[in-house]
Amino acid sequence: MLPVIIFEDIKHVVGSRKGVFVCKRNKDHFMSTSQYILNNYSDIVNEIKNNILPTKEKFIDDLSNIISSEV
Repeated sequence: MLPVIIFEDIKHVVGSRKGVFVCKRNKDHFMSTSQYILNNYSDIVNEIKNNILPTKEKFIDDLSNIISSEV
């Protein structure tokens, strides 16, 4: 339930998740992104609560299906 900052190189992992912020690899952009998070922390945490994350069971089922389809 915490905001995360990632670099543009892996921005494809964000998807529709709330609370993940994409940052350029430079000090100024990192500082402005960090400041935005600090200034809006409560709202960001409330948005993060709406993320639908996979359960352990769902992960295992999906992995089993992938393995089964490869055989």
